Order: sequence, then structure tokens, then C-alpha cells
Amino acid sequence: MVDFKFTIGYNKTMFIRETITKNKKTKKEYKKHVLVESYRTEKGPRQRVVMQLGTLTLPKSEWKKLAAALEGRLAGQITLFEDDKNIAEAAEEAMAHFSFNQKKDKVKKERDKSDFVTVDMESVSTGGSRSLGPELVGHAVWKQLEMDSLLRSCGFTDIQRALAEAVIVGRLIEPSSDLASWRWLRERTALVEMLPVDLSSIGKDAIYKIADELLENKEEIERGLRDREASLFSRPNQVILYDLTNTYFEGSALNNELAHRGKSKEKRSDCALVTLALVVDDDGFPIFSQIYGGNQSEPETLKDVLDRLKIDASLELVEQVPMIVMDRGIATKDNLTLIKEMEFPYIIVERRAVEKEYIDEFKNAKESFERIDTAKGEQQSQGITKSEAVYVKQIPLKKGSRVLCLSENREKKEIAMDALKEERFLDDVNRLKTSVKKGNIQLVEKVSVRVGRLRERYPSIAGHYDIHLELDEREKKVIDISYKRKGTRKKRSILTGCYVIETSNETLSA
Repeated sequence: MVDFKFTIGYNKTMFIRETITKNKKTKKEYKKHVLVESYRTEKGPRQRVVMQLGTLTLPKSEWKKLAAALEGRLAGQITLFEDDKNIAEAAEEAMAHFSFNQKKDKVKKERDKSDFVTVDMESVSTGGSRSLGPELVGHAVWKQLEMDSLLRSCGFTDIQRALAEAVIVGRLIEPSSDLASWRWLRERTALVEMLPVDLSSIGKDAIYKIADELLENKEEIERGLRDREASLFSRPNQVILYDLTNTYFEGSALNNELAHRGKSKEKRSDCALVTLALVVDDDGFPIFSQIYGGNQSEPETLKDVLDRLKIDASLELVEQVPMIVMDRGIATKDNLTLIKEMEFPYIIVERRAVEKEYIDEFKNAKESFERIDTAKGEQQSQGITKSEAVYVKQIPLKKGSRVLCLSENREKKEIAMDALKEERFLDDVNRLKTSVKKGNIQLVEKVSVRVGRLRERYPSIAGHYDIHLELDEREKKVIDISYKRKGTRKKRSILTGCYVIETSNETLSA
């Protein structure tokens, strides 16, 4: 340890001390320098560290001058030693570090003096908080659509209009039951603050009642909304899309005239259903909706929709009659005839398998049809050049045209599905064959029932196979089963991934 002392006055001496430490593992030595003050007390001389200096680069011969410069800085003076540039820079750096440490120590002392209270975060709760953001958007759109004026024209009172807004905006933000909407309105939303009528103490029966009032005025409300949307957005409405779905009631729905059993699209055929139909334009704006019984045949609903389009949606038909687009669930032969009779333009995929009429064309579709690549932009941006293609060919009709289509993506999907169904069908047939040979089941009636069940289970595959039962001499027992693939299976393979679009348009390309 080396000390270089510099005496100021008679009672205090400041000097710079160098301390060397060694890392026990690496044996590396580290140097540290501090400014030390030596002073006298009644009990004798004492020393204290005034300032940490880190590791100095000044030569030891300059330490005495630096100690004097720092002593002057601490006393608020500039010494003669600072005329030396190296001494002045070292003093400046040391004082900056000293000021930072002083501030840090001050903050620490103030923090130590503060009165902190420990809080258990698990026990913290909030009260009276309500959602606001989505409600502001819903309320603004309500005003833009002039819903208050529309409902007033339907005879709604002030409180009914406020309730209607609460229910409709609530269903958009948190779709649920009427009871859940009532709880949401009372407990979780700030929408009540925006309404002109105080609904904070409204009963749940009022929510049920306003829903009934809205349903009774559905057609007038839909008509008014179409008028308002037409004034807000310039839309040609060249395409009309129409489709149906259904929903189920978990209760018995005994007093609901529309609730009937049918095929549920949500796999709940054990419940009573209602059918919902929606007509939208090519921008997704609803034109009108319909509600049917749960056992409603989908194709039979088209006439109602077309009649209402002719009468109720006349504003959409002023510039140009819209084109009807439907999937094959509604596009029966009778409905196609109806559309033509009512002179609506259309684009449909017929319910019947029209592609069977063009099997010769589909045999060489990939060589003779026009190819349309359908690679998505995301795939292309990632450097994926492989794309699924659709091959198309236009066939003129007397009025309109048909487009023969072969989709590679659909072809792969159908091949995979057919292969799996065929594998399972043949496995079940061979299992039955083994049971017959073992004598587990041999009576002709029982074996025939089992074969019939297999045909019901695999209708798309079983029709392409002949299954032969080999009987004993008395023709009462089956002793073996054989099967043979029909020629229609090859025809099915050719038409895999194929479909036909029919349209009234004669000018568009395939």
C-alpha cells in the first residue's frame, strides 16, 4: 500500500490511497484508488474515505496534485493545480462520479425514511368498473344509422328505443341470452351512461319484451336500414348471396310454433330447431332475413326470397337486377327453373351431379382446359412457388353457359376421403367374410342384413362394388362372400375433384 499525502492546515491531511486485490482463482490483480482524509480527534488521529476514484491512469507523481485539486473542489474552490490539463480532467471525472453517488445515496436515504405499507395482491379487488370502448363504437354507429328515428317511426317510446339500443349493442359486444344481456347492462357496461333514459334499475322482463317488439317490426327495420346504408355507402349490389342455417333450443319449446325436429347443422338433431335465412349483398351488408320452422326444406324457401326481392328490396333493383349466387344445397332443378322464370341472373352449382354429363371432357381436363393458378400471396411472399390449380372450360348454352371445373385441391381431398372410405368398407366386408367362414354368422337373412348395413354406412363407395353371397346346396346358409369392383369406380375416379358451375351470363370468360 502506497500513500501520497498532501497537508492542508494543521488538523487535516488528504491523500490518495491505492489498494490492490487479487482474484484467488485467476490470480489476477486489481487496483482501486480512493481519496482519504486524515484528521485529529481527542482520541487520536482517524482516517475516512471521502471519495471513490476507481482506477487512476495518472502517474503516482501527480496524485498529490490531484488530491489538492479535489480538496479545493469539495470546498468550492479552483486550485492552481488545475492549470494542468490532465489534473483538471481527472478531477472533473472524479467529481461527476462523486455527484452521482451522492444523489443515489440521498434517494436511498429518503426511501428508507418513507412509510411503506405491504399489500397482499391476492386480496386486492376493484368495484364499480365498467366497459367503455366497444360501447362508444356501438353508440356512434347507432347514431350514424339514425336508429332512433327509425324506431320512432315504428312507434317505439323513448324507453323502448333506449332498451333497443342496449340490447342490440349488447348482443354485438357480448353475444349471449336475454338474461345475460340484462346482467351485462346492470353490472358491466358503461352504455347506460350514454342513453337518454336511465336503465340502471330496469327489470329483466323488459329485455325479453323489447326483443319481441324488435321482431314484430323486423321487416320495417330492415327496410329502413337498407335505405340508410344506401345513402352512406355507394354500392352497385350486383351480387346477392343467399344461404340458410339452423339453431336449436335446449328446452322443449312446446309453445314455439316454429320449433320442430330436423337435421341440425350443429349436430343437435335431438333438439327442436328453427331455420334462419339471410340475404346479403357482395359487400356483406344484410338485405333481409327470414325465419322458418326447424323442419323447413331449404330448397322450398327460395321462392319467398325472390318474391321479397322483387317487392321489398326494390331500391336494390333500380340500377341493375342483382345476380343470385347459391350453393348446391338450394340449387335444385326446380329452383333453377324458378330463377329463370323470374328473370334473375344467377351463378350456381346444381344439386344434381351435372359433371357426369361431361365425363369425356374431364378425362383430359389438365391438358385441354384453361389453367388458373391459385397460389396465395402469403405463399408467394414466403418463396413457395407450388400452387393448387383449377382447370376450367366454358360450354355455351342456349341462354347462359356452363363452366367445367377441375380443382387440384378438391381432387386431392376427395381422393384421400375416397381412399379412406374404401379401405374401411373393404375391411368391414372382409371381416364379415371371415365371420361367415368361421361359422359365426351364416343364415342368408342375417348375412344379407349385414351387407345392407354396410351399403348404408358407405353409400358413396358400396355402389361401385358387387357383393356376391355363395350359398350351400340347400341355399339356406352362406358359406363364403366375394366382391368385385364395378366399372363405375373408374368413372368416379375420373370425376374426382370435378364440378360444374352454371350461369346466366354469356359474356364473361371461363
